[in-house]
Amino acid sequence: MMTETEARAIAAVLYYGRIDWSSEPEFGHLERVANKCEPRSRVVAWLHDAVEDGLTTFGALKSAGISDVEYSALFLLTRMPEESYLDYIRGIAVAEGEAGEIATEVKLEDNDDNCTRPCPADKQGMRQPGGRYDKARKILRGEKK
Repeated sequence: MMTETEARAIAAVLYYGRIDWSSEPEFGHLERVANKCEPRSRVVAWLHDAVEDGLTTFGALKSAGISDVEYSALFLLTRMPEESYLDYIRGIAVAEGEAGEIATEVKLEDNDDNCTRPCPADKQGMRQPGGRYDKARKILRGEKK
């Protein structure tokens, strides 16, 4: 089973030198999300963007030691190219079991961080009331499906 320390180390290697939309190291986003999550969710939090960003594969993470639950949660958190954002969020919201709970927690913290860090003007609408993060929060919290 992978430890949080191991997940953090993998994330540090995968995200070394990568800069986010706010011209800050992407690793900082992962760190903030992981630090807000409960301990059982932190391995997933450190790695939540890695497959979607094309930096690794599910197989590589499985070989590195993620558990079946962590694998399932990471799969839920990886948006497929053909998926609309809100369909992706709905998939997380209806997922059952521990993997669904972990994915929901990580996605809520991910979106919260995305709403509080600096953001370019062309992405501001996603953060506004009624924007995609607001809609996602409501779906994930079961306020609106």
